[in-house]
Amino acid sequence: MSTRNDDSKKGASAPKKYKVAFVCAGNTCRSPMAQFIFKRELKKYGVNNFTVRSFGLTANGKPMNENAQLALKALKIPFTKTFVSKRPPSKVSSYEAIICMESSQKTYFSGKAPSVYTLGELCGFGDVADPYGRGYDAYLETAKLLLKACDYLAENLKSSLAETGDED
Repeated sequence: MSTRNDDSKKGASAPKKYKVAFVCAGNTCRSPMAQFIFKRELKKYGVNNFTVRSFGLTANGKPMNENAQLALKALKIPFTKTFVSKRPPSKVSSYEAIICMESSQKTYFSGKAPSVYTLGELCGFGDVADPYGRGYDAYLETAKLLLKACDYLAENLKSSLAETGDED
């Protein structure tokens, strides 16, 4: 994930605000859990210049799955109780990174966004399995995997931003 910031035209302005989105199928389980976990991890590392969103390729305005909410509570991750699933906006090119849960979801964004990854590509593992319909334990395991991955990403972003002088 690139964290370049060309300030040559702006002078000594405030750090750039980066936009990142997590994507899964329905935006009721994996991607909203990743969104809230990543926000918490960025805060933990003092990285404040990121906007984090989540989307689902087949989202239809449903609330976050109850088991996803329970898993976030178990890990003490704050989340918005009024969250509703959303489809990706028409202009995803404004996002520095789109992070998909599965490689099949990555193909949807081909040519639409500058940097599209799977979480597994960034963190060294495969696709994040969908816990939908598999019970609370599957959601908790997914949330733990997302926590480990988001912690890794946030820590590395903190280091990258410090090297480029883009820290907030």
